[in-house]
Amino acid sequence: MSSFDRQNALFERERLPCTVVETSEGKKGDLCRNVYFTVRILRSCGSGEPVIRFELSDECSLLPMPFPVGTRTPRRNAPPPIIQPIIQAPFLSAETSRPWGPNETYTQSRSNQCCPVRTCSSSSTPHIDLYELELTETAFQGLQRDEALLIDFNGFATSLISLLTLCLGDDDKQHFQLDYVDGKEGTELHPRQQCQQRQSGAAWATPMHSSFQQNKTDAQHLASPYRSTTSSYSCRLELSSGTDPVSWRSSQSRSNEVAPSSARFSIVEKNQFRELTHLALNLSVGSDQSVRRYLSSRLCDTLLEKTRALRRAQEQQGRTAAAERDLVGLRKALDELTANSNAERFHLQSESEKRLATNSSKSLLELNRLKSDNQAEINALTERFQKLQSQNETKIRVLEEANRKVNADKAACEKDKLESVSKEKVRAEDSLNGLRLELSMLEHSNTDHEKTISAKEMQRQTAEKISEDVKETLARQKSQADDLSRRLEEAELELSKYKDLASRYSEDRTQMKKALKEKVEIIKVQEDSLTKHSQETSTLSEEARRLDSELKQAREDRETLALELKALRLRSEEDQTKLANNQSVIAYLNKQGGSHNNAGSDPATCSLAPLPPAAATRILPTPSHSRPHPLASGGESGSSGGHLSSNLSRYLPNSAYEQQQFITPDLRGLDSRQGLSIGSRKLHPDPTPFIP
Repeated sequence: MSSFDRQNALFERERLPCTVVETSEGKKGDLCRNVYFTVRILRSCGSGEPVIRFELSDECSLLPMPFPVGTRTPRRNAPPPIIQPIIQAPFLSAETSRPWGPNETYTQSRSNQCCPVRTCSSSSTPHIDLYELELTETAFQGLQRDEALLIDFNGFATSLISLLTLCLGDDDKQHFQLDYVDGKEGTELHPRQQCQQRQSGAAWATPMHSSFQQNKTDAQHLASPYRSTTSSYSCRLELSSGTDPVSWRSSQSRSNEVAPSSARFSIVEKNQFRELTHLALNLSVGSDQSVRRYLSSRLCDTLLEKTRALRRAQEQQGRTAAAERDLVGLRKALDELTANSNAERFHLQSESEKRLATNSSKSLLELNRLKSDNQAEINALTERFQKLQSQNETKIRVLEEANRKVNADKAACEKDKLESVSKEKVRAEDSLNGLRLELSMLEHSNTDHEKTISAKEMQRQTAEKISEDVKETLARQKSQADDLSRRLEEAELELSKYKDLASRYSEDRTQMKKALKEKVEIIKVQEDSLTKHSQETSTLSEEARRLDSELKQAREDRETLALELKALRLRSEEDQTKLANNQSVIAYLNKQGGSHNNAGSDPATCSLAPLPPAAATRILPTPSHSRPHPLASGGESGSSGGHLSSNLSRYLPNSAYEQQQFITPDLRGLDSRQGLSIGSRKLHPDPTPFIP
């Protein structure tokens, strides 16, 4: 038989909610009730085949728990908690039709639902329901095949623990953590890092409040399927009523094989559509021998915890006794020290009072003497200040009158000098005001000294410090008196400067008067010259106006002449162009006439010499009623002249209109490829130009 390490359990939970379903052969329906069980998952220790033990018992319903549900069990070396008697809260259930056992009574909850309460009867001995399972690696293969598991034997414990944590409440889940090794779920759990939730030992957790548990149970069983889409996990224990667990304990202990009276433990996921069973284990109902063995192991654990707690208590008592002895010695030493300190304090207080009395008398005498000296100095300073103030006021009055006269007589060019003088005057007044303020400060310091003297008489403990302060203030007052005397001397020097300035201003005033008289005479002469110049300018302006009018008229005449000249130039240019055209026509005609008469006449007589402009104009065609052309009437031979006139007449216009329109054709403006037409006749397209 293998041994298990109960000190380092893989998983241990004192209160795990579970639904117990009892099936009976004679009755039609199943009986369901909600019960809390204590769950432990243990691992075998030794060199043999590894075994995982699963234990499920209802021992939590027999003992009260000092800790609330969801808290972790303190460490084994921690001091034991104080167990206080509490009232056991009832277990609530939504079913009200099942018959209650001999150790269960009715109680009424807030929601008016009946719930069973497991009570420990005094007449009958309480019993413990134990369900256990020892799973070896070979037996796990059959379980893996039957349940279609996807994990191996090494990861079975970790996966089972994760499913059990899902069955816990919200308050319990936040206190549970899985052990991870290298970022993955560890198959071999470290002893110091085991994922366990121990609520046992010498401490038991208190049950959850009845109303909260009832509301939670009702929410799980009676909630609307459309209220939430999240799944809920729960533990379920199915029992068959063929054999009562209490009577069955008298029989021999059975193995992990499925027995007629065995229990089936399953983890069920429930959502709004269906219930899904993730894992189902066939647990053996504990016999008397197994229960005794279980209780003996639990008793050993509690005894170990008790011995450790007693040992810790004894150690704590020894430490407290030593601390008390040390405390008594310290108190005696403290009393002696307080007595010595009181005596020394009384002695020091008497000596300090004597010294304070002597010092206060000396300081009072010195303060009175200093006060009298200070008062005499202040009186002398006040008299001197009053004299200086009267002198300064008279001087200021004289200076103000002189300043008014100077300001009244001075011209605009001397305003800057007067502003500088006024600024110096303001400075002098500021210095006088500063002297007054210093005098008031001295008086205020005198009153402060009187107040300090009265305070020193009332507070003799601070006489030495006050005497030092008075000495410092006297030194300051002496320095202030020296400053006042120095400032008074500076004020006298400034007053002498003001006198010099006043004398200079009087001299400047006389000189300014003389300069003003000279300037007035110069201004009169300038005014006379200005009147003369104004008269001359008026005459010159009239002449300028007249000359402007004449200039405008001349410009107009010039413009008219320019227009006429331009027109004449245009006419002359037109005449020149006409003349050039006529000469070219005449030359061409002479050439044509000479070519016709070369055979029988003399070239010298037949050719037309170039004519002057006056003679060339006579060759132009004339109207029929005018006189005949000179070329037609005269010549050396009549036949040649008639032939020439007949040849020339075909190139000349016949009518007067043609003579007016085609007198001077512009041969240069025509295209060389087009012929020149005179009337209805066309000339040669390439006439020979006239070369004089």
